[in-house]
Amino acid sequence: MKINTALILCAGFGKRLNPITLNTPKPLLEIKNVSMMERCINLIEKLGIQKVLINTFYLKDQFSVFLNSKNFNIDIKIIEDGEHILDTGGGYSKYD
Repeated sequence: MKINTALILCAGFGKRLNPITLNTPKPLLEIKNVSMMERCINLIEKLGIQKVLINTFYLKDQFSVFLNSKNFNIDIKIIEDGEHILDTGGGYSKYD
């Protein structure tokens, strides 16, 4: 069985990394000028996975800005939890 879709869980508040996550969601924090999100997506591409779903809640608008600033060669869809955070993996229930 070949895996063709990956789900990256990005809805959390990143409370354990406060205060650095007060203005930047944890997946968009950078290590050596590369965000954790970019590292994840690059790895997923290298594995030959064709589609990425990213569930968001906290500071969700920053994910669209980030993705629009990059040129990934993979299908990426953002899934928003809605008005309330849906807990671990809850964003997947919003995917159709």
